[in-house]
Amino acid sequence: MSEEQTEQPETFESFGLDSRIVRALAVSMQIGSPTLVQAACIPIALLGKDIMARARTGSGKTLAYLLPVVHKILLAKASDPTTKATRALIIVPTRELAHQVSRTLKELCVYLKDAIRSVNIATTDGSMALLRPLLQETPDILITTPSRLLPFLDPEQGSSKPLVSLKPHLESLVIDEADLLLSYGTSDTDLRAILAKMPKHVQSYLLSATLNQDVTTLKQLILRNPAILTLTEDMEDKTNTSVLTQSVLKIPHLEAQTTKFLILYFLLKLRVAPFGTGKTILFVNTVDSAYKVKLFLEQFGIKSVVVNEEVPLRSRVHVVEEFNRGVFDLLIATDASCGNGDADAVKEPEEEEKNDDAEDVAQEEEAEEAEEDNDAEDEEAEKSSKKRKSKADTSKSQKKKKGSQADGEYGMARGVDFRNVVAVINFDLPATAAAYAHRVGRTARGVGKRGWALSFVVEDDMEEELIWKRIEKRQTALGNEINPFVLEMPQVLAFQYRVKDALKAVTKPLIKEARLKELKQEILNSEKLKAHFEDNPKDLAALKHDKAIHPARVQQHLKHVPDYLMPKKAGMKVRGQGPVGANKKVPFHNDNARKSSRGGRGGGRGGGRGGSSASQKRKSDPLKSFKA
Repeated sequence: MSEEQTEQPETFESFGLDSRIVRALAVSMQIGSPTLVQAACIPIALLGKDIMARARTGSGKTLAYLLPVVHKILLAKASDPTTKATRALIIVPTRELAHQVSRTLKELCVYLKDAIRSVNIATTDGSMALLRPLLQETPDILITTPSRLLPFLDPEQGSSKPLVSLKPHLESLVIDEADLLLSYGTSDTDLRAILAKMPKHVQSYLLSATLNQDVTTLKQLILRNPAILTLTEDMEDKTNTSVLTQSVLKIPHLEAQTTKFLILYFLLKLRVAPFGTGKTILFVNTVDSAYKVKLFLEQFGIKSVVVNEEVPLRSRVHVVEEFNRGVFDLLIATDASCGNGDADAVKEPEEEEKNDDAEDVAQEEEAEEAEEDNDAEDEEAEKSSKKRKSKADTSKSQKKKKGSQADGEYGMARGVDFRNVVAVINFDLPATAAAYAHRVGRTARGVGKRGWALSFVVEDDMEEELIWKRIEKRQTALGNEINPFVLEMPQVLAFQYRVKDALKAVTKPLIKEARLKELKQEILNSEKLKAHFEDNPKDLAALKHDKAIHPARVQQHLKHVPDYLMPKKAGMKVRGQGPVGANKKVPFHNDNARKSSRGGRGGGRGGGRGGSSASQKRKSDPLKSFKA
C-alpha cells in the first residue's frame, strides 16, 4: 500500500464528470472548485481503486465519494439501460448523517431527473409498509445504517426474495464516518452478514475523521489493496481552507459547576466575541444538563433550542434546518457517545489507548514511524477505567428507570451539516479525543471559513485531566495548537450573585417538566397519531388540558444588565477577540426618573425651587379648589 497524492485542479470539469453533475455543483449547490479531499479522492475513485481516506470533519468527504459513485452509475446505466439494480450502498453510523447524505445526493441529482433513484432506509418514516413500494422499484443507491439494512436483506414471510438484493450488480460500497460505525453498536457479525449478501468484487470507500482500532478492523474486513489518503491540517492550510482556533479554560474544582454557568453567562449575555456574537453550538453530555442550561439561559432572556436523542429524527432535522436558517443562534446538543446514560456508548480510556495504538500502527504503515506508549499513562488509564465503569453502571440504571426511548443511532456531533457556525463550546468535556475532534469539527466548515472552539476543563478532576491530556496529545500530533482562554475573573465574578439566583430557580422538577413538555409537543405534532386523535378526541383534549405542575419562574429583572455591573475597563478584551459588552446595554433603572425624583424631594433643606413647587402641588387639595 502506498500513499497517493494529487494536485488540486481548478474545476470539477478536470475530472471528466458528467456535465449534469457539474452543472448541479455550480448552479444548485454553488460549489465552484473541489476541496483537498475531493481533489485527492475523485481521480483515484474513477480509476476503480478502493480508497481509505482520513480528513477532518467539514472537509467535503460526502461529495468526495458521491461524485464518483453517481458518475459510475450513469455510465453503467448508459451501457445497459434495461437492467434495474441497486449499484451503490452507503452505510453511515447515525440517522442524522443518513438524512444529510440523502439530501446532498438529491441536490447533486437535480438535473438528472429520474436517471438516479435513491432511498434512505434510515428515515424516521422507515416502516416496512412505507419502504416496501420504494424498495420494490429497485433504487440505484441505498443509504442506511447497518441495523436498518439487515432486516431487508432476508426474505419476508411468504416471499422467496428479499426486498433488498445486492447481488450481482452492486458496484460501490461506502462506509462514511468509519471511526464511529462499530462504536454505535454495530458488530463484526453484522458487517459480515451484510458483506455475505454482496458480490465479492466491489469498489469500497472507507472515510473517517480519525484513525482507530475500529477503522483498522473495517479496513481488514472490506478493503483490497486500497489507496491510503491522509490529509493533514498543514496540507489543507496550503489550499486556503478553513481555520479553527481552539482554546481551553481551566475551571477551579471548588464550585466548578457554578463557575461554568457563570462564565457561560458572561460570554453569551455580554456578547464576548466570538462566542456571543454568532451561531454557537454548546455540547453537553446528558439530556438533563441540556435542559438545565436552556432553562438557566432563559432566566436572562437568552433564547436557545435543545436537540437530543429523545425526540424523533424528523424533529431533530427540523431543529437543525431552523438553526441553519438563523431562527436560533444558540443550539444546545447532547453527544450520544459521551455519557448520555448509555454505558455501551461510553469509550473507556483503555479502549481509547487501543485506538491511539491503532492510529500509530496506521501511521507506521504510511510513514514508517512508531511511537512508544507511556507505562504511567496506562496505569492512570486503568484507574480511570474503573471509575468510568462505575459511573456508566449508575447512569445505565438511571436510564432504565426513566425508560429506553432514546434513539440508539443518534449523533448530532457527527456528519451533520451545520452551516455558518462561528463557535463551539464544550460545556461538558467529551469522553474521547475522537469525540472532541468531531465536536469542534462542527465549526470552520468549508473553504475560507474561520471557527473557534472553547472547552471547559475542571482542575484537579483526575478523569477530566486524563481525557484532556489525550485530546491535547491527539491535536498536537495533528499539528493543532490549543491555547488557554484568558478572562479577567474579577470582572466575571461581579455577576456571581445573579447567576446563583438563576440556578436556584432551575430545579430538578422543572427540568423534568421541560423534558415532558417537549415530548408532549412531539406527540401532538406526530403525523402517525393524527388518525388516533381523530378517532379518540378525548385523548387529544386530555393531552392539551394537562398543565405544567412546576411552571418555570422567570425573574424579569435578570434579563437586563445594570451599568454598574458592566466591566470597568471600556476596552477590555478577551484574548484579542473583541471588546466585552459590545451589545446594546439595557439600563437597570431609568436614570432620568431617578434624577427627577431626587429633585422632587428637594434634597433636604437646600431643595431649591424644584423642591418647593413640588411640595406645593402635594399640599393642594382638589376638593377645596373644586367649583360647581
